[in-house]
Amino acid sequence: MVPIWTPLAVALAGALAREAPEAQQDSLRVSAPIQRYEVSTGLAVYEGGVRAEGEGLVLTASRLTVQDTPEATRAEASGDVVVDDGEARLQADRFVWDWRRRTGRGERVRLTVGKSVLRAASVEVDGGVWTLHRVVATPCAQGRAPYSFRSEKVVVERGRRAKLQRAEFAVFGSRVVGLPNYRFALSPGEAELRMPRFGLTEEGVASATWDQAFPLSSSSGLSLGTSLEDGRRPGYEARLGWSGLGELPPRPYGDLGNRFPYGFFDQLTVSSPEQERSLMGTRRAATYLATQWSVRPSGRAEDPDLNKPIEAIAEVGGPMGPWAGWVQLRGQRIERVDGPGVSRIALQGSLAAPRVSLGGRASWVNRFDVGGYAGGREMAWAQAQTGLLYSPTKGLDLGVAWVEGGQVGHEDFAFDRLYSSSALHLRLDWHGGPTKLALLGKYDWDRRSWYDYGFQLRQVAGCVEPFVSWRKFPDDFTIGVNLRLDDLTDWIRRRSRGAEPVKPR
Repeated sequence: MVPIWTPLAVALAGALAREAPEAQQDSLRVSAPIQRYEVSTGLAVYEGGVRAEGEGLVLTASRLTVQDTPEATRAEASGDVVVDDGEARLQADRFVWDWRRRTGRGERVRLTVGKSVLRAASVEVDGGVWTLHRVVATPCAQGRAPYSFRSEKVVVERGRRAKLQRAEFAVFGSRVVGLPNYRFALSPGEAELRMPRFGLTEEGVASATWDQAFPLSSSSGLSLGTSLEDGRRPGYEARLGWSGLGELPPRPYGDLGNRFPYGFFDQLTVSSPEQERSLMGTRRAATYLATQWSVRPSGRAEDPDLNKPIEAIAEVGGPMGPWAGWVQLRGQRIERVDGPGVSRIALQGSLAAPRVSLGGRASWVNRFDVGGYAGGREMAWAQAQTGLLYSPTKGLDLGVAWVEGGQVGHEDFAFDRLYSSSALHLRLDWHGGPTKLALLGKYDWDRRSWYDYGFQLRQVAGCVEPFVSWRKFPDDFTIGVNLRLDDLTDWIRRRSRGAEPVKPR
């Protein structure tokens, strides 16, 4: 992906082709009823309704001018400017861009991604920094959206973070809460505003969990969290993190939840093998100091509540050619609440292969996971997973995976063991317009039983997205509402990590 203003630059490149009435340059085609070139100034002018196509983009404008001389490298599109790449639609009254200085400016900007809409009085680009003034973001385009986010000024540092000044959340136009300043990460960091998560077990036991991260510097952060459940003592956690990549540290993958990080055939929240590889392949090099009290393993063999008085964590990951890899090392003191404990080292690593097309609508995916413990009792485990995917029709994806694993040694806690050594995993995903349904089932071949199954249902209803999810293992039932600005924030994250802008040619 490329920065928000680079699609305009790519489209403007065609203005350098001077044949009339229609110019062709490489894969970019530009046409306009009126075209002229001023030799004395080096100015190319297109008027009367400009249309540029190429690189998956379409630009339209009333007028387009480009000047490419030793003195100036400037392009300007004006009059109902629209840039559409099939994923997002960018509109403005006027855009000016200098590709040598890597600067640009747009006036009265409107960005539409999915159903989310962002409006800004102006946007300025200087290298890898975008500055937007008088910003309003809404989850849908209807005239009176039920809620909106506003900010007097937003500064986006490409690939790193966004800073909001005088930000506020409004419901039907009335301010509910305001913040003088707020930052959130564009890399998978921790400075995002998170909502509490509510759950309900089959026995009707209610629970709530919440955690929030706070940036301490450009490469460090503090995270605090709590969990509440009927009949249990409250759980607490705190974590300090530092990143070696000059950005906010991402949240480390937990060692008490789903064992296999970001697994498409293991977690309903991962929507595709591409998302699995993207999450696992996110560049990270971070260290943490953490403490946890009264926490319970989830999605593993049962064990009593645990305390971790002190824990040091190191985590690295990123792309490895077409593969994606992730490794985590923990030095921890872990003990049962009011019971014995152990000081040990825990190591885990994962490797995800790229999806291989088998022709037609079928494909093949593979991943490998290993782990081990030392310091108390010693134990090691490994697992391989291979799966087939098939899309019989648009919006419907079917998957089946075979899992084979093994372990040696003796565990300190029951949740250290692999729950299943030989299993068949089934997955179904259906996208029917505003409705999204995901089903997951896991069959243990040795026990001859379905030990885990669940579903997740999401339904877009105007500007909100209610959802319900349930998993047998762990026993978890959740109902909630997404505020549906994720289309916009995810797009900004992807674009902000794009390539450096280049001169049109």
